Amino acid sequence: MRVALIISLLCLGACSVTPVDRASVDGQVLALQQDQRTCPPGHPRACTPDSPLAAWYDASGDTHHVITLQRGTDALAARLHLIRSARERILLQNYILYDDEAGQLLLAEMLAAARRGVEVYILVDALLSLPDPATQAALEIAHPNFQVRLYNPMRELAVARGRHILTSAACCFRTLNHRMHNKLFAVDGRHMIVGGRNTAGRYFDLDTRMNFIDFEVLVTGAVVPEAEAGFFRYWEHERVRPPRYTRDVAAQFDAPVAPFPEVPSARLMSFVELAADLDWLAGLIEGFGHVVGAVSYFNDPPDKIRVAPQTPEEDSTGQLRALMASASSSIHLQSPYWVMSRDFERFLRDERNPEVAWRISTNSLAATDAFPVYAISRRQRERMVRQHHLTIHELRPFPEDIADYVPRYDVLIEEKAAGIAMPMAGDPRSPVADSPGPRVSVHGKVLVIDRQTAVITSHNFDPRSEVYNTENGLIIHDEGFAGVMADKLERLMADSNSWTHGLTPSRVPVLGAINRGAARVSRRLPTLDLWPTHMTQNYSLVEGGTPVLADDPAFLEHFEPEGEFPEVALRSRRVQAGVVSRLFGFLRPLM
Repeated sequence: MRVALIISLLCLGACSVTPVDRASVDGQVLALQQDQRTCPPGHPRACTPDSPLAAWYDASGDTHHVITLQRGTDALAARLHLIRSARERILLQNYILYDDEAGQLLLAEMLAAARRGVEVYILVDALLSLPDPATQAALEIAHPNFQVRLYNPMRELAVARGRHILTSAACCFRTLNHRMHNKLFAVDGRHMIVGGRNTAGRYFDLDTRMNFIDFEVLVTGAVVPEAEAGFFRYWEHERVRPPRYTRDVAAQFDAPVAPFPEVPSARLMSFVELAADLDWLAGLIEGFGHVVGAVSYFNDPPDKIRVAPQTPEEDSTGQLRALMASASSSIHLQSPYWVMSRDFERFLRDERNPEVAWRISTNSLAATDAFPVYAISRRQRERMVRQHHLTIHELRPFPEDIADYVPRYDVLIEEKAAGIAMPMAGDPRSPVADSPGPRVSVHGKVLVIDRQTAVITSHNFDPRSEVYNTENGLIIHDEGFAGVMADKLERLMADSNSWTHGLTPSRVPVLGAINRGAARVSRRLPTLDLWPTHMTQNYSLVEGGTPVLADDPAFLEHFEPEGEFPEVALRSRRVQAGVVSRLFGFLRPLM
């Protein structure tokens, strides 16, 4: 009883935090705020170059123009181009906005736009973004047109660490766990970028350790104002506040605040030049542009875990499930994490069409740093393949087509040899043997139904995205575009780029059946997985073999085993994944 009382008092203390005196800090910020102007007031158009994308919007009518942005180099240059062509407003919504070279470049470019007279609104989740209160203070005083807000900061802190996170977990775990995972970059109500990318170097082919293979679309047309309206619903929500209203940022104004650095690093000058290159833009439009018809946007409510969706457009998981249920022949899906919730397993058992072939692109243990998520998924792999007939392709850390996905790969090899690195806080050790260049990891969130409809989203197709994280995305009902997206996923799932996950064959028929049954029961236990044998592994295509689905009776005639964790050289990573898989099955709802 005494211990319970002490814990209760500690939890109450964790919840009671003295808030910032908002009026006082508003006065400090107003006194320090810079109001430089680089363009006559009210006339940012006079200082903004015309963009070929403007003609797209003027000619859009009932259609939408869509450019696929798979390469990080194009994704960063496209953002820079849109910022420099902005005339009214820029909206950035991200789960992670990191203050490395890429983040600083984009912030500096948006600050320059604010000085032209463009209204800039930056909304980021507070958990992992801008991990320095001094940087956030510098952004608060940068310019009246330049506004930053944080979603769901913990304990009145912009940057919560260690004990603050523990006390938040003790008093209000559900609130702590509720994060804004949306990704949106919109300009002038005309153009927007939607997809999986956060803002950090490894999302733009700049990291010499590891880079993400991601998917986004740059969209021009009438759907953009709808997405902007969804942004401002978040912007005004009670869970959102400016950094100045947090204790650690407010304390920065008691001393001189260093200005935000605005000179891009020499490494990034090529991106600045590329953004101004109209031949590059013309090539992007010609090579990756599509004119599509019906496009719809979905966006979870900002208080997702507390408020039931009022319309289908406010239910990202419901939208995705409805599309999956409508499939008649094929589903192509990509997600960096592949964990089935109980609800999703019920959906696969009760609502899916058994005639539909499912192919899933995700990460191998060698390709991902999120090994706890992989470990929980490992417990489900046998059910995925045997019971639900899913064919899973796990990305190789060094796929054959790596230079196509990361165009700067040769440059990154040189930069790595020169000792250039872009680490992020909390990075674990690389699981693979050292190599001249960086490995890659899947980060796209894509769904293609029957090669007719494509979804580009922030939703990770996992329990966390279903329940805790807010998500957004775009549904494009266009056969031509959906076919292109399916082809892109199939290329990444090809044997030269990904392993195929399949069942481990039984050596002895009767004992094999007992082994499978015992393993299946053990994998479903909420905590301990006691059975020693795992029933699936990765496979490579044999020379002369034909690619077939994992549940094809002839699968083992065409594929040869590579083991559970191919190319994982770090022994401790295999041990960590095994321990989490064996002991922490109860964490599935949080993955």
